[in-house]
Amino acid sequence: MDLSDLVANKKNLDAAWTLYKKMLPLLRYLEYAGKTQKALKHGLDKMGLCGGHSSSPKLPLHAAERVKIDKILQDLGVFQQ
Repeated sequence: MDLSDLVANKKNLDAAWTLYKKMLPLLRYLEYAGKTQKALKHGLDKMGLCGGHSSSPKLPLHAAERVKIDKILQDLGVFQQ
């Protein structure tokens, strides 16, 4: 289910709020970690899409960062470990 669909079309604000709260850890990570491009590329790769490598001068994510992103995406139901 899509957040915008819940709000705009279905007018189901309770379900939209529940989904938003579920998405919030990912949104916060992307906003505040300073690694948006690398995190998105890693997430795409984990989903089987082509995220690819970060271009220079960006270094790859550290193992702990990858684990954190994987946990957030797993909690969202994007993929299973």
